[in-house]
Amino acid sequence: MKFKKLLGVDAIVFMFFGAVVGLLAIQMQNQQGSPSTIETHASVPTPTVAFIPTNNTISQISSDGTKKIILKTTQNSDASQSYELSTNDNGPVIFSKTLPAGESMSIPFNTWSPDNTYFFIKEQTADSSVFIVFRANGEAFADGEAYHSLTDAFAQRATGNIFDDATGWADDGLIIINTKTQDNLQGPSYWFSVANKAIIPLSTKF
Repeated sequence: MKFKKLLGVDAIVFMFFGAVVGLLAIQMQNQQGSPSTIETHASVPTPTVAFIPTNNTISQISSDGTKKIILKTTQNSDASQSYELSTNDNGPVIFSKTLPAGESMSIPFNTWSPDNTYFFIKEQTADSSVFIVFRANGEAFADGEAYHSLTDAFAQRATGNIFDDATGWADDGLIIINTKTQDNLQGPSYWFSVANKAIIPLSTKF
């Protein structure tokens, strides 16, 4: 009888333990079925806009209508500008240069020499103007240079005056240069001889 009583107690304990385990299992299952809500925000990537270079072209026809110079400008992604100079439509590029933001290159309205043998273009830097001269056919000069820098030639002449501007042509191969004095007053004029890069002083402003 005592043995049977012990078996009965063990059975009750076992059933109680089983019930507790079952309840715990059900509770865990319910918790897994109802997870706490976690708010998440998916990061939205910033769209990348591809840079598209913009092009601009200006040209100037010679007075006799037989020649043309073309200056193509390309705006780059870093705000710099690339320039390509050619003679006539679909002609080869005879000069190219990339300038930083704030600087530019242009064709002056009086670019052509009276006999349409030469032309010059202007480069505007941050603090000065630079003028370079080409042959109309795009070929190199007799000294082998692709172009003559009027501005460099004047600086090498060491006149004591400051280059101010190139205003046009005095003759077929002579470009007019105006200057300023060291005191920033109006200085005398000079001629730049394209053929030999000579700087010819004049007595007054031309």
